[in-house]
Formats: sequence, C-alpha cells, structure tokens
Amino acid sequence: MTGFPRDPWNGRAAIPLSIKGENVALSIFNLPVLPPALPPRNRSMPRPKRHLLICSNNRGPAHPRGSCGEKGGEQLVGRMKDLIKEKGLKDEILVSRTGCLKHCSLGVTAAVYPDNVWYQRVSEADLEEICFSHLASGTPVDRLLLPDDARWE
Repeated sequence: MTGFPRDPWNGRAAIPLSIKGENVALSIFNLPVLPPALPPRNRSMPRPKRHLLICSNNRGPAHPRGSCGEKGGEQLVGRMKDLIKEKGLKDEILVSRTGCLKHCSLGVTAAVYPDNVWYQRVSEADLEEICFSHLASGTPVDRLLLPDDARWE
C-alpha cells in the first residue's frame, strides 16, 4: 500500500478519509482480520437428496410418556442404515439418530428433510415401505404420517 500516509500509532499504511469535513485516516490495523479462505469443497462426495432423522431418545422406563429409545428407536436407526446400504441408496439418503423430536407418546418418531414429512409409531416392519416409497421415490407413507395438529410434548 505504497503512496498512503502512515498510521501514527503503528506505522502501517492508512487510507485517508474525510468524515463531516474532518480528515481522518483509516488504519489497516483497525480493520477486522478475515480468516483464511476455506479450501475448495470436495465435489466427489455427493449431497444426499433426503435426510431421515429417527428419534432414539431414552428417558428411562418410569417416564409417563415413554420415549422413542424405549420403543426401539436405536435399533431402527441401525436397521434403516443397513437397508439403505443394501439397496444402493447410501449416496442419496442420509440416516441420523436424534435426540427427542417432541412427540414422545407417538414414538418412534421420524422426520424426512427437506420434505418436512413427519412419521409416528414407526416400527421395523415399516422401514422398507418408508425406504422405497418415500426416501427413494418421494411418496410419503400416508398411514404413518404424524397429524399436523399433533401436540408438541
């Protein structure tokens, strides 16, 4: 930055400015330091078309509402991941376990994004239908849909 006056406090180049008729200098020293640029993204890793979230929260056996973990949520996550892999959909579908999705009495609860479709009372017998009908083909499984007016717990 040759040609600019020097900041009197640190000796670095300063940019002269005029604010309301007063001459001031903007010092590079006072500008925020930006982080280094991020490396280019690895484009060989595909983004999933859909993300299935399955609740596996466990409140313990004495809780009055129960929990998805007690109703088999953790096992469903593992089984769905196996199913997705077996069917060759692992580059298109991401399956994740979550904590509470706030519909404990209707568990096991699952949600599919970006579709914003929520399922209730999911069991192992439902996984293939959810996988093929919704995750692979985009058609939600109507009989498992969480009602729009379901109470958040």
